[in-house]
Amino acid sequence: MEKYAEVEDFLKYLSVERGMALNSVWAYGRDLRTFMSHAKKDGRALASVDGQWIQDYLAAVQQEGLSARSATRALSAIKSFFRYLVSTGQIAADRVAEVQSPRLRKSVPGFLELPEITRLIQSVPEDSPVGIRDRAMLELLYGAGLRVTEVCDLSISQLDLENGFVTVIGKGNKERTVPIGRQALKALARYLKEGRANFLNGKHTDRVFLSGRGLGWTRQGIWKWLRAIARSAGMPKTIYPHLIRHTFATHVLSGGADLRSVQELLGHADISTTEIYTHINTPRLRQLHRQYHPRA
Repeated sequence: MEKYAEVEDFLKYLSVERGMALNSVWAYGRDLRTFMSHAKKDGRALASVDGQWIQDYLAAVQQEGLSARSATRALSAIKSFFRYLVSTGQIAADRVAEVQSPRLRKSVPGFLELPEITRLIQSVPEDSPVGIRDRAMLELLYGAGLRVTEVCDLSISQLDLENGFVTVIGKGNKERTVPIGRQALKALARYLKEGRANFLNGKHTDRVFLSGRGLGWTRQGIWKWLRAIARSAGMPKTIYPHLIRHTFATHVLSGGADLRSVQELLGHADISTTEIYTHINTPRLRQLHRQYHPRA
């Protein structure tokens, strides 16, 4: 896809000055290059792009197959881009700021029931360095609710096994400290003592989880790894890393944690993001209502 100087400068600004995560910068770049391509074909200079043109553009790309959710994300990128253009003096006025985003119904996240996540974890035999490593990775994903990139980037210095915590750098370079479950602590301690050295291959690295070549993991690598484990376990559901995070949040809430605490554990900037998990707590809410309401 063709690159545009204005977009590339904006992406550099997001990465360097705003500290935006690489995955988010990549998504912004994809959306904005598509937008610039359409504007170029239409003979539109950035200064002449207005709200009506943006609405027509979004309608066009949705007709080409873009989902409403993706169109909303693209509009967010375009708005940020135009604010940047105004702030840097590249255009005189922001004529797209008032374009309204469609209100989207938040989908209910999928999750694994306790017997399912237990089956997945216990399907990994701990009779080899690979098995010890894989069990530790699975236990940490479920036991701390980490994002896949947080697991990929995790370094030994971020682990505090003595006190049972891990400190991670999440979205927007925000740091948070999360407690680690007992089983995850046990699996991590064993991996660091018995398994990790088998993957170093003479290399020196602070990364916790290493591939067979002594390198850190990638997001795509963990996706493929988890799918392979799920297939071996005979799991009928499609298993992916964020499903394990959903499962962590679901089970913590079901166990009685309050929404604010779960927000902190997950590293959500806005509690409305955490509220999507409240669907799972309906039985507990009913129980609490019956227990404490005078007319229940």
